[in-house]
Amino acid sequence: MTAIRLLPNALGLPGRCQADLVWDCLDPRRSRLVPCAVYLPAGQTRSWVVFSTGFGGNRFDYARLARGWARAGHGVVVVEHPGSARWAALRLLPRRYLQPGPGLRRWVYNRDCLTNRPLDLRLAVERVIREFKPSRVVVAGHSFGAYSAMAVAGLPVPGVGDFAHPAVSALIAISFQPPGQLFRTQDFQRLTLPALWVLAARDDTADGTSSRERLALRQWLPTATVVVIADSNHMDLADMGPNPRATDTLVSATLHFLDGVATSC
Repeated sequence: MTAIRLLPNALGLPGRCQADLVWDCLDPRRSRLVPCAVYLPAGQTRSWVVFSTGFGGNRFDYARLARGWARAGHGVVVVEHPGSARWAALRLLPRRYLQPGPGLRRWVYNRDCLTNRPLDLRLAVERVIREFKPSRVVVAGHSFGAYSAMAVAGLPVPGVGDFAHPAVSALIAISFQPPGQLFRTQDFQRLTLPALWVLAARDDTADGTSSRERLALRQWLPTATVVVIADSNHMDLADMGPNPRATDTLVSATLHFLDGVATSC
């Protein structure tokens, strides 16, 4: 049943929760076309969320999460990142299974992706501002997408650059990279925006990153709001794992945060 449920997703096709709009955002400075799926908010708009997909993700992924937010009044743009989307993940499959561990990081976290992903997210933020003139913009992402969102929310990337966007009001980082992996540990204390940090109970990945390492965030941000989704793994939070109920829990947990941001910001 899980394989049947995930088949449209694996093929890069829209699933049950189809997007309302499809964008192809052109960045002429980089000669780069960035695919996006747009979910329009129901009723009065409370905020807009610009969401970065994880490594191997496409714009039609995370559709149930996006639709759950949109039903509650939060518009969503899901951003696909050329170079680290579906085909990149397929090319890496042999290495992932034959040589798992920290060595994978140099293939996934290459300089092109570390640079282009935050710029893709900024491009989508700018389009949301032009099209919808929102009062609140939240950046969010899962896994490698959490990196993109954290960078645009204000964490500088050592040796790569500073991608902070002044219009961003808050951050949701799902299955985020632990302090010291892509960002300096001391820089986490510079993040002043409201932030929600979300993990799966078994948030372990093929590059050797574990849930325990991700939870080390609390050492550097003792007041951080961290939510752990029970009975779930890393891919469940992308709605591509064996537990589809994890996405329902993720929607509920993140909506509580989004509604608070919409009220307070």
